[in-house]
Amino acid sequence: MRRLCYLLILCVITAILNSCNKGGVRKIPVISFFKTPEKSGFHISPNGKYVSYLKNYQHKLNIYVQTIADGEESRITSFTDYPVKDYFWTLNNELVFNKDLIDLNQYQLFAVNMQDRKLKKLLSLAKVRFRLISRNHSNKDLINIAMNKRDSAIFDVYRLNTQTGELKLYIKNPGNVTEWYPASEGNIRLAKASDGVNEKILFRQDNEHEFKTIISNNFRNSVTPIAFTKTGGNLFYALSNLNRDKTALVEIDAATGKEVKLIYERKTADINEVNYSRNKHRLDMINWEDAKPERFFMNAEMKQVYADLTKRLPEHEIRIVDRDTTENQLLISTYTDRSPGSMYLYQVDSKKLDKLTDFNPDIKADELCTMKPVSYKTKDGLLINGYLT
Repeated sequence: MRRLCYLLILCVITAILNSCNKGGVRKIPVISFFKTPEKSGFHISPNGKYVSYLKNYQHKLNIYVQTIADGEESRITSFTDYPVKDYFWTLNNELVFNKDLIDLNQYQLFAVNMQDRKLKKLLSLAKVRFRLISRNHSNKDLINIAMNKRDSAIFDVYRLNTQTGELKLYIKNPGNVTEWYPASEGNIRLAKASDGVNEKILFRQDNEHEFKTIISNNFRNSVTPIAFTKTGGNLFYALSNLNRDKTALVEIDAATGKEVKLIYERKTADINEVNYSRNKHRLDMINWEDAKPERFFMNAEMKQVYADLTKRLPEHEIRIVDRDTTENQLLISTYTDRSPGSMYLYQVDSKKLDKLTDFNPDIKADELCTMKPVSYKTKDGLLINGYLT
């Protein structure tokens, strides 16, 4: 009898599965979820004339640009030995990039001027790593970079002239500084030091003064500088959970290290991101997550931009990933719970929206299930947020 029951149950399950399969549900190959995007690493030139991205040329990633005025695509680099690893635009509208020579343990940095599109080598060093810290608004030929040239374990700050290739040591790292925070004019006046457990926020008045500790934190506390409130001033915006349960957006006096103003906080969630415009020197938007990603707008202009985008791209999460110096041309990245999303170019004045690429066209949103937010309270009253698919 028991065997007969098992047999009946098996038949019912088989019938259900067969009926589901007859419904026309496509089996999605696993490899489709891991497909490499055709285009990646999107940026926009400071003058708003070009959109740039990485794309394969003879199986190696190279830099391409698309002219915004007519949509014409052109290949800027044509490497077939090693791919382009990282790149960025300088404020004088040059492309600066490095090749991925990791197997040779070598670092090469190049620049391309968009007027003549000639390639020039800026640096060629062995056993070094590099990252961009900031571009310099007061001298557009200069960039601040962190490089472990002096000591493989320590990243000092250098100033590199992208026209001449001249490299000068700007700040010698004492060994424990992990982050540098530049002011809008290009000088570095804030830094974060860490011993792996405790952190310190360091400040100096200008290039002629030494850094001094203004805030000391243990592993429970955190202060992350965002930007100075105005050029040459001592007040800066920061994300901080000092003396509060959740991370909030505050204003701190760098001269004393004291919080002088609470700008925005949420009682139920940490503020996890702040969008700050370095071109217009203003706070644009504050982000956090409750049941879903949420945002609060700090100015009417940005609120209007998102209102228009949300209307035209309903049910999409929307992020501004890059902008030109006038902030009229915006690169917009979108995604949903059922789609890896797309990249768009949005022009603020005309409200023109053009799709640049889909990140993974093999994934069809209508073939996947929606993700629904859920929440429950624990015995001690804590609200836990989660998702069900």
